[in-house]
Amino acid sequence: MSEWARMRIWGPAAAAVAAAFLWGLAVGFYQVFPYEPIRLAKNMIEGDRRPAERPMATNPAAEAMAMADRSLPPAPADVVMAGDSITAGGRWDELFPGVAILNRGIGGDMVTGLDKRTGEILAHRPKLVVVMIGVNDILSGNTAKQVLPVYDSLLARLRKGGAQVIVQPVLCGTRCSDEQRAELAATNQALPALAVRHGARFLDLRRGFDDAKGVVRSELTWDGLHFTGAGYRAWQRMLAPAIAGAVR
Repeated sequence: MSEWARMRIWGPAAAAVAAAFLWGLAVGFYQVFPYEPIRLAKNMIEGDRRPAERPMATNPAAEAMAMADRSLPPAPADVVMAGDSITAGGRWDELFPGVAILNRGIGGDMVTGLDKRTGEILAHRPKLVVVMIGVNDILSGNTAKQVLPVYDSLLARLRKGGAQVIVQPVLCGTRCSDEQRAELAATNQALPALAVRHGARFLDLRRGFDDAKGVVRSELTWDGLHFTGAGYRAWQRMLAPAIAGAVR
């Protein structure tokens, strides 16, 4: 058989196989026809299985970093800023001059990590503890259902220590995906009631930070997560009345 004849036979067949392959990719990715009939048929055979919730993620490295704080003498403080890298990035002694304020933000920390270091925070006998924690949980795949019971434990420990507590929402810019933002929104929706349950105050920073879509405005974050100087100044303005009331 000549080369031309072979091309006439196998050329269309190869093109058909390639087209079928590409269509299969499109069906799976874009969920176009016949995705739904295939899914229904599969579910009739296997049942509609949902993926199991993954175990709660933690950050042992952040928890290890907290050991350095435990080794320091517990100097008295009126205010402790408690959280992750967003809190850690604040120059709180400059933002609140004249206030005995400690920075207990640790990069990468999660709700479980902060819950474990409440003892060190309370050792400073603060009048006020300002909490922002949870974005690393969301970015690591933890759900609101997993985060909230640990948050409940965290607030119970802080209030038992006698400090006033301010709870703040979990904030995120473009770093969070739509799926992560849904878990973030579910967490934030529950935090005000959780704060009330423990006699804490909920300070809703979202009105000063988020756009209409619930995303931190671009001028307030330099990487879609961490705050710019303008972001910290906005935070300082919203916190100032509460801190003034706590330390007077």
